[in-house]
Amino acid sequence: MTAVQRNYIGVALAAGAVFALGLGVRQAQPLFISAINSSTGVGYATISLAFGIAQLMWGVAQPVAGGIADRYGPRPVMVGGALLVSAATALTPLAHTGLALALLIGVLGATGAGALGPSLLMSAANRWIPEAKRAFASGVINAGGSFGQFTLVPLAQLAIGLAGWQPALVLLGASGLLAVPLVLWLTRGGAAQSALGMRHTPSSASQQIASAATKPQRGDMRPTARLTTTVPTDASENISPMVA
Repeated sequence: MTAVQRNYIGVALAAGAVFALGLGVRQAQPLFISAINSSTGVGYATISLAFGIAQLMWGVAQPVAGGIADRYGPRPVMVGGALLVSAATALTPLAHTGLALALLIGVLGATGAGALGPSLLMSAANRWIPEAKRAFASGVINAGGSFGQFTLVPLAQLAIGLAGWQPALVLLGASGLLAVPLVLWLTRGGAAQSALGMRHTPSSASQQIASAATKPQRGDMRPTARLTTTVPTDASENISPMVA
């Protein structure tokens, strides 16, 4: 690794912390189901539908976020995801209908959390991690999700008891903003490095073939003579007649 590359353990811990915040905020939201139902009166079935949509959107958002990151880089995708999950969580107390809950919890919040998924984080972190250490780093990043649930869920429950469910939701959303500086540090210099790699790598198989065909080869020698072939005459003409 070069001098500008960070220590791979620090990179893995930073990526794991981002995953911990994204998944921890999302997994703490079910603590507020009873309070949301009492405040809005929409019913548990409607609220459960919003969380069911969230489960689907979290999975759908990850490959979509990966595709966008391939084109524009992981930094804007993950920063946007952190802002989205934080805003959706903080605005949930203002939702008083089933449609609003489905939009905030089911679509926006889950999409933001999906943009902070482990696959995208590992992809962003790999440029700073030696190949021999990537399996270990992947384990650290995935463990961050469990650690986030272990810490943020009890803290959210404590905040509900101390301040009430609405301020607790706002605080939970604000905690997701802590992922933004971690993402900025993790992806520092990544855009330039990605652009450099794209500039030197053909984007398709046809371009690779064209590049190989037009590239001058050292020691290339063109043939100076044509191949000639001789067609043998009939074997019977070369055999002397036998004398009886």
